[in-house]
Amino acid sequence: TITLSRAILPQHIIIDERIECQGIVTADPTQIHQVIMNLVTNAHQAMKAQGGTLRVSLSRTTSCPFVTEPGKSYLVIGIEDNGVGMDQKSIERIYEPYFSTKEHGSGLGLPVTLAILKDLGGHIDVDSQPDRGSRFSVYLPESEAQTTEELAETTTPSQRQPAEHATIMVIDDEIQILELFEKLFSRRGYSVRSYSDGKQALEAFSEHPDEIDLVITDMSMPTISGDQVARRVINVRPDMPVIVCTGYNERFSAEQAEELGVREYLLKPISPKVMLDKVAQLLQTA
Repeated sequence: TITLSRAILPQHIIIDERIECQGIVTADPTQIHQVIMNLVTNAHQAMKAQGGTLRVSLSRTTSCPFVTEPGKSYLVIGIEDNGVGMDQKSIERIYEPYFSTKEHGSGLGLPVTLAILKDLGGHIDVDSQPDRGSRFSVYLPESEAQTTEELAETTTPSQRQPAEHATIMVIDDEIQILELFEKLFSRRGYSVRSYSDGKQALEAFSEHPDEIDLVITDMSMPTISGDQVARRVINVRPDMPVIVCTGYNERFSAEQAEELGVREYLLKPISPKVMLDKVAQLLQTA
């Protein structure tokens, strides 16, 4: 992930890497990658104009500000920048879906990060001041396993085995969300066909409707809305499981989704675990 970060950051942003320890956490590597990339992206945006130093650290602690349990060991990932920083009012809202301090931000990076960490039993803390930069600290409970082989032995067979082969169509105009789903589903053995344009997705679906086993679509997209996508998909394949993902949307409610034939209506941010569970359930009953 750090290597990828170096590749995508401009030359006027320098990475200062400080790895103080090594450890094992019980998590999908895709989830950890997504957490780090979301925070690195935020730091990049904060330093985009003037440049600066991005400090990435890994340390161990038995003192987590969110937990009173004594002696529990946590690995701490620190992402720190010396960019524009945030005031207290912004800090209080950064985990709200669609809230962004950036002009062109989606407002989903930090809510998704928080959802992932909740799944993992982790926590996130932020320290920031205007014009003094920001530091995000991610606390992940350290596994008692000494090796990845030991960790694999403690997981259940259903957690280790890849999912039965199925093809999932994912439609979302946010590239960051598409990339997360691609990695998440691919690691579970699914084939993924992703589209950032709903109309292009429908054209592809109409050409080969029998090749798709499940459709996931965002609700709010520029060329066509998620409910329109769902309606046209279900018209072609009434048996098709469709998941609609949305922020708070008065125009299309859960009741309307059910009437349309949508199988799942999920409110953002959606944790990877919830999404994987819903997909598995729908494919099993399809």
